[in-house]
Amino acid sequence: MKQLIVISFYCVVLQGCQLQPQLSQPALLTKPSAESTKQIKSIIEQTLNSKIIFISQSAFTQNSQLIVQLKKVHTVAEYGSRTFLSEIDTPDRFMLLKDNRGCLIRHHQSQRQWYLKEIDCVSIDKAEDTI
Repeated sequence: MKQLIVISFYCVVLQGCQLQPQLSQPALLTKPSAESTKQIKSIIEQTLNSKIIFISQSAFTQNSQLIVQLKKVHTVAEYGSRTFLSEIDTPDRFMLLKDNRGCLIRHHQSQRQWYLKEIDCVSIDKAEDTI
């Protein structure tokens, strides 16, 4: 009888662990590479529907956020003595996160997220411990 109670207890504990949400924490890339830059660039281009995004290989190495500012294309308009040249879109914010499944990028505005394949990162708390 005691064994049945102990087994039932462990089953409940294990089931409870599986139900806990995967918490993600801000992260930094540990070994930036051409492949990591390619994946990040692809995610951002897909999100912003743009093919003219330039990403540094050092993206997400010192900061878990990446701000992308796209300029709207406008023609020059003149109203009386005033000339309006261009307008700028609201910047898009991307964040590198780490959870128990791996590294992911989350787009702040849409809350969409994508996992990076075979890319290593470390949560910022752990990164600060190694400095």
